[in-house]
Amino acid sequence: MNKVSDQPAGPLGLPPRIFLLPLASFAAATEAFVYIGLLTELTSDLGVSLAAGASLAAVFTLVYAVSAPILASLTAGLDRKWVLTLGLLGVALTNVVAALAPNFAVLMASRVTAGFVAALVGPSASVAASHTARPEHRGRALALVLAGTTLAFSLGIPIGSAIGGVFGWRSTGWFATAIAVVAAAAILAGLPRTGGAERGGLASLRLALSPRIRIILLQTTAAFGATFSAVSLIGPIGETLAGLEGGGVGLIQSFIGLGSILGIIVGGRLADGRPRRFDLVWIFLIIAVTQAAISILFYVPGMPSALLAYPLAASIFFGAAALFAIGPIQQTRLIGAAPEQRMVALALHGTSIFLGQSLGAALGAVTVAITSLSWTGFVGAALATGAALLLAAPPRPARP
Repeated sequence: MNKVSDQPAGPLGLPPRIFLLPLASFAAATEAFVYIGLLTELTSDLGVSLAAGASLAAVFTLVYAVSAPILASLTAGLDRKWVLTLGLLGVALTNVVAALAPNFAVLMASRVTAGFVAALVGPSASVAASHTARPEHRGRALALVLAGTTLAFSLGIPIGSAIGGVFGWRSTGWFATAIAVVAAAAILAGLPRTGGAERGGLASLRLALSPRIRIILLQTTAAFGATFSAVSLIGPIGETLAGLEGGGVGLIQSFIGLGSILGIIVGGRLADGRPRRFDLVWIFLIIAVTQAAISILFYVPGMPSALLAYPLAASIFFGAAALFAIGPIQQTRLIGAAPEQRMVALALHGTSIFLGQSLGAALGAVTVAITSLSWTGFVGAALATGAALLLAAPPRPARP
């Protein structure tokens, strides 16, 4: 097998061809949410409600979360290069269908299919990175793959929205198709054969029942749940606190992408340095402080609303940095816990992220229904603090 790790080291101490892998995660993440900025135009064109249009992203993430570990178990023994290529071509095809969809039912079917084929891409890219980087650089290699997702939110999705604003919402489908085709061509032409020697089969899904794996996955879910309890409502929060609308909310959202860049850099470094339990404790505490700060801003007396946008942006930035720092650390821990089943383990990690996002959105909605918007950050802070306390507690002695 031609390993990328046998090549001379390039930037960050990684083999040059490993830098093709973020293209895959960039294409998959852009494809996932490229339509969300044009829901009003999309729903008007297809004659459906805004709520129905909003379900497109929810359906995609749900299908992805359920499919990822199953597909990972079935494809664990295959070459990652070909799995990535086929997954990206599948993503491209579903976007062609979406761009040509004559009605909402066809568009929804394309999103269901897209969630299924995209589930081949993210875990495969992470597995390829873990196989092809040297062990001492594995954390930064995994962070590099996550950087593709970050760039999708910072660059790919906003560009898609801009294109759709000029040429219509269907043009975003063609934009996402082009990105996926370019990524597939680059992977096919430039990535050596990678992986394909792991244990697979549906029986490998029992990995999720392993106590060590389950704890790692629950920690990731808690981190995303704590952050998204407020972040999922950032539009109403920004409008209520600082009178932000449209571009102002988009600018605040951009701090999520900027913070995540810092986070994956720090997380990659920590992962390569044999992360300790208290690294995660501090990360959860930072999440708790930043989420609590969002709620505290509602109760700051005498400050003009326009000025509140600045501490809100800072809270979003540092909260996102802490959240995304967790990714490389947890992925490295999962590989260490299941080295022969890393494909399934990393797919389960993706599932835990989506579950955390859903949990956070649900917590935010319930909080608003019971109390008010101003308490969403406090709820996220409580969840993050609880996770930090559990991590800080001394491990129980093993039973004789």
